[in-house]
Amino acid sequence: MEISIHSPTQFIIKNQKGIIPEWEKPIKSIIIILQKSQFPLIEKTPLIEEEKNRLRDNFIQLGNKIISILNPQGIITEIIDPATGYPQISSPGEITHDDIKTIQILLNFPVTPYGKCKLINHPRWGNAVYPGIIMSTASPTQLNLLLNLVFKEFLGKKLEK
Repeated sequence: MEISIHSPTQFIIKNQKGIIPEWEKPIKSIIIILQKSQFPLIEKTPLIEEEKNRLRDNFIQLGNKIISILNPQGIITEIIDPATGYPQISSPGEITHDDIKTIQILLNFPVTPYGKCKLINHPRWGNAVYPGIIMSTASPTQLNLLLNLVFKEFLGKKLEK
């Protein structure tokens, strides 16, 4: 798993009300969570769909842990559902979030067109990667400090910068 924290893209800044309309505070950080898949996610087979569901569930569980720690501190945080592009907790807006485009911009990873979708080409994992995005009102510096404590406690490792 790779986790990194970034400032939001210009698209997110300009379209925040369309993505998460009920947020009054601006989105200041994007947490990118990349999970290594057991297989390249190129084909649509029952086995690969099962793997995507497993990785989505892992992402949602991790996102909920992060939210349970940050939201009580007044740091509004939201999981973007990788399957739909809509917020998991907040009311959805009229714009779906494109996780792949955000990751392409922030991490400069190439993408592979696949039907109506696009797949990330991870430098080490190729197309065997499942992406997830979490948005927050905390600054990247503030999030990095808080999440390093969380991950040190839960996972025993530091976040990548």
